[in-house]
Amino acid sequence: RSATLILSVFLFLLMSIPGYSTIRYVKAGNPAPVPPYTTWATASDSIQKVVDICLSGDTILIGTGVYRETVVSEHPGRYLIIIGVDVDSCIVDLSGFDLFTTHHGFMMEDNLVLENMSIKTYNFNTWHTGIWINGLSSSNIRIKIMNNKFIGGFQFSLSLWNVNGIISNNLIRRAQVGVEIRFTPEQSNMIVSDNLIIDTRLIGLSTTHGMIVKNMILRSSNDAFEFYPIGGSRSELYGNLLDGGVDGIQSVKNKAQNNIIRNMVNAVAPYGGMQKIDFQNNIIDSCETVIDFSQGGVVTGNISYNNFYGYDEIST
Repeated sequence: RSATLILSVFLFLLMSIPGYSTIRYVKAGNPAPVPPYTTWATASDSIQKVVDICLSGDTILIGTGVYRETVVSEHPGRYLIIIGVDVDSCIVDLSGFDLFTTHHGFMMEDNLVLENMSIKTYNFNTWHTGIWINGLSSSNIRIKIMNNKFIGGFQFSLSLWNVNGIISNNLIRRAQVGVEIRFTPEQSNMIVSDNLIIDTRLIGLSTTHGMIVKNMILRSSNDAFEFYPIGGSRSELYGNLLDGGVDGIQSVKNKAQNNIIRNMVNAVAPYGGMQKIDFQNNIIDSCETVIDFSQGGVVTGNISYNNFYGYDEIST
């Protein structure tokens, strides 16, 4: 089911992009940039300069180098593709910006494809965000964010509001919150799959909606995954590895199936109030408590066919 949904979302994104487009180039330190930046020889020395002149459907190819800038776009409805030629050497670096001022590597309102970029900041906590996309509830922004690296103490590596699309095969390391997804567009087709999220200082992944599939969230200081309870969470978890932290799944509801939850204080922590869940075929290993009811949660639904290893108690 998840593979079919991912393919459907990907095809929907492809069909939504205009058929005619221009390829524009960015090359760090290019001594002779010439608009409209349509060859490597005339490439822009700044990502922002190219973003400013792109038309809907254009592709920006980013050459190797370090780009010490923030990129801001306010073009609701535009389709934009940004691709680095090599994920390890195409770097947007915010480590020269003030720690305690809000800065975004990319602050966008476009329908966006972004691939093969490294976005970095200081290793300690900052008020920086790797990518912030903020759409209106009626805008239905579509995204595909794949094969990127987010390294450092971002407040949020990815903060996505009112969006649909795919977040896949990204590496996120040392952020305060790895991925934040908020509020459900009218048509919810959000896929978060095959990401590696390591050493988050607060939460690995926090979302109100989406299909969460085959991610690895390791060594979170607090929660690995959070069903964000405000606005109506409609997330489903399948086949994820959640290893290390306080709560494996915080505010659990909806579906959680075929996941592995290891080395947590609480494998599952329901939010207060009546919660209907479908919690099946999960492996719970070496957690102090499997289900923590101490917040006053009342769970109904289906809790079955789960395997428990190395636990102290099933519930509190």
